[in-house]
Amino acid sequence: MSFLAVRFLGRRALMLSVTWALVALLEISIRAEDPPVTISADQLKVLQQKAAEVEQLKAQLDAAQRELESLKAAPPPTPVASKGTLWVPPAALRAQTNLPPPVPLAELPPVDEATVIPVRDLIAYFSQNAPEATTRFKGRTVTVSGVVTDVRKPLFQAQYEVNFRQLDSPLRVTCLFRPPSEFTRVYATDEGDQVVGEGNRLRTVFVRVGADLQVRGTCEGLKDGVIRLSGCAYGVLRGKVE
Repeated sequence: MSFLAVRFLGRRALMLSVTWALVALLEISIRAEDPPVTISADQLKVLQQKAAEVEQLKAQLDAAQRELESLKAAPPPTPVASKGTLWVPPAALRAQTNLPPPVPLAELPPVDEATVIPVRDLIAYFSQNAPEATTRFKGRTVTVSGVVTDVRKPLFQAQYEVNFRQLDSPLRVTCLFRPPSEFTRVYATDEGDQVVGEGNRLRTVFVRVGADLQVRGTCEGLKDGVIRLSGCAYGVLRGKVE
């Protein structure tokens, strides 16, 4: 129960107790008089007002107590992620658990743009041996596959970013795309789950969070926790967006 609700109950209970005490004292004082005291019409009106206030306070207290009981019986609310907290799509979670272990980097054959590397494997290579992974991948055109976890379109920049993340690693793969020139406006939606382009009466969704994609680009290596691929192009859309 909230702090304000507790204060409400406490204050109402105190007012009820004080009012009952006043009424009780007045009744005692009346009974103590012998012969019985005759009260004026104004005093009777005051007593009637106090009695009505008591009944109103009782009703409010009962309602607050019922609300408290309902809050106790209700299931706890679902936590809401604060702004900036990454929501990982269910498809991305499944993709991270269903892949076989990566081939050791030393045993990996030479790669070219036709070689499809799971995002999880690329992150593992840079996590385990960044210098060796840099030697193998930096400056090369590679194709990565994975489920999009988040997208970003910085203001005043032509390019937009498509990110692939893993729950067990602080590293991420960021793919940089330059939209076609016919789109005069490119933006991320308010929900942050799509990048949309508009131009020449066209509206196109370039990418959605949760899409299972293959992306081809030039690996720029690892910097500040980001494995960056530039000049990217989409490959095969392998699964539905969730």
